[in-house]
Amino acid sequence: MLQTWQERISSFTGAEMQDKGTAAESGSQAWSWQANHMIYSLRLLDNILTLDINPAVGEIN
Repeated sequence: MLQTWQERISSFTGAEMQDKGTAAESGSQAWSWQANHMIYSLRLLDNILTLDINPAVGEIN
């Protein structure tokens, strides 16, 4: 399921996925894409997968 979502977001955005690694505190894994002035963030914690879509305000390219 995770790989399917990663492929869908990559295809939709046309951007390369960036692996953000695993958070030491929570153990969550994160990936992001930046395209069309938007940031797409996919996070996995245990069995919970979330997708955040936000404007890329203040982001450095």
